[in-house]
Amino acid sequence: MKKQGIFFITIGIVLIFFLTGCYVFHQVGWMDSLVLQFLEMIRSDTMHSIMLFFTNVFYGPIYFLLISIVVIWLWITKHRKEAFYFVLVLILGNLLILGMKQLFLRDRPALPLIPIDGYSFPSAHTYNAVIFYGFLLYLVKRYISIKSLRYLISIVLVFFIILTAISRLYLQVHYFTDIIGGFALGFLTFGIFLVVADKEKTKSVTSSGDGNSDLSW
Repeated sequence: MKKQGIFFITIGIVLIFFLTGCYVFHQVGWMDSLVLQFLEMIRSDTMHSIMLFFTNVFYGPIYFLLISIVVIWLWITKHRKEAFYFVLVLILGNLLILGMKQLFLRDRPALPLIPIDGYSFPSAHTYNAVIFYGFLLYLVKRYISIKSLRYLISIVLVFFIILTAISRLYLQVHYFTDIIGGFALGFLTFGIFLVVADKEKTKSVTSSGDGNSDLSW
């Protein structure tokens, strides 16, 4: 898991440099406008319903229910450190995003397709999709031994991350660079989680070798 963690951290840093370069060289406006204009061309009632579904997963009661199910399952199966890190990453990451929204004070696109308030940069939905579905990917990799099933579920989860991000653009509640910001923070924190999880797993294996097995991992 350590290699994967370093990979995600690297991607997160690259995206941050990309965003910084876009702002420094004044490349943000045309890029954001181009993406929104393209999505307007493919708008339809069916597409609208699909995008609403993926965006609503991370609103209020539904999202809280999903998080609760994952945490309760981890707690019951005695994977309590994983439950703790999962909740910690979600809480700290969203607090960081709220702080960044207040720092940048970027208005949302002018004509959103759903009621929304607050500032635009970075995208909290994108961050939460990376962390939530990414954590499920982590659990799938660790606990599903059937290779074909593991690959199938992993593809579906990655697809969900991408569609969640696209839904925020399609519904015109975020700009493209907001989404990149959400991905950057999501990859960074998820990568850090994987590195920490790998370290904890190594410590657990070492303890097991000494006769002190840590059942939480």
